[in-house]
Amino acid sequence: MIKNIAPRLWIVLLFTAGCIACSATSAPVSFYSLSALCPPNRHSSQATAPSIGVGPVILPGYLNRPQMITRTGANQMHIDEYHRWAGDLEQDMVRVLTENLMVLLGPDRIAPIPWPSDFNPDITVRLEVFAFEGSTDGTVHLRASISIADRRAAGAARMWTVDLTQQTPKHGYDAMVAAQSQLLADLSRQIAEAITGR
Repeated sequence: MIKNIAPRLWIVLLFTAGCIACSATSAPVSFYSLSALCPPNRHSSQATAPSIGVGPVILPGYLNRPQMITRTGANQMHIDEYHRWAGDLEQDMVRVLTENLMVLLGPDRIAPIPWPSDFNPDITVRLEVFAFEGSTDGTVHLRASISIADRRAAGAARMWTVDLTQQTPKHGYDAMVAAQSQLLADLSRQIAEAITGR
């Protein structure tokens, strides 16, 4: 009986030691979220302002994942398992664009997709993203196509493309996400100007 127990005990001990070693060497996962513009002290919408629906934001497949992406070459990416988005990136971009437009245009009558059944926006803002990542040299890039449709006006939706870059003052994912947030702020200002005609 003792002879049968000894090998099993060694297996249990080795397995436990392996688990302890793995848990001791695994790095913790860090999570990140985009940030919106800081709201002013007082800003209100006019009653005649158009209602605005924001979304959808469409990402390419390589970005539609929880892991952070860094471009390491013209045709090469680094996917980091230990640095991730805190939520869905598409939804986070819709949230930030919505909050930014609330700051720039006023907080009323602006809603992110999916909007409530009783909300029928006059203007819809759609974004198709082609690139939204940092590179090893500290440059952060946003390339996208924007479509603004106004159901009150006849004709096709207004469309244009942007190719924006931001240089981070320091390396690291926190700086990269801050720069990505700044690029979305710059894009939000373009969208606000297109909506107001200024």
